[in-house]
Amino acid sequence: MTFPPSDSSGQEYELLLADLARNGYPLLEVYELKKTLEKGERYNAAIPILTKWLPIVHDMRKKEAIVRALSVPWAKSATPTLLEEFTKLHSDDGGMTSHLKWAIGSAIEMLADQRIIEQVLSIVADR
Repeated sequence: MTFPPSDSSGQEYELLLADLARNGYPLLEVYELKKTLEKGERYNAAIPILTKWLPIVHDMRKKEAIVRALSVPWAKSATPTLLEEFTKLHSDDGGMTSHLKWAIGSAIEMLADQRIIEQVLSIVADR
């Protein structure tokens, strides 16, 4: 998959990585969190950090990396933020927006439970 050039300085992403490092996750990229799963380890403490930074990071590629890292069964606390991010995106933007919206929708599907059914139905009805 080819991504367009970033329209952001990436400063927010660097601050996210610094926040993760201060909390025991020294990474060069958020995607590296998935490698901990290969070792049978969960990155529980990273979930609130990723959730906090998701609305702040503007680069679509970086935002998608955060969403994919939140696409784990133990990230249920991120569901409200994911729903909010999903509703902010406009389908007619195309390109990376479509990829990001798909990734967020997939994460919501994984994390959805009865508590958010009304919000999910509202999104579906708005389509």
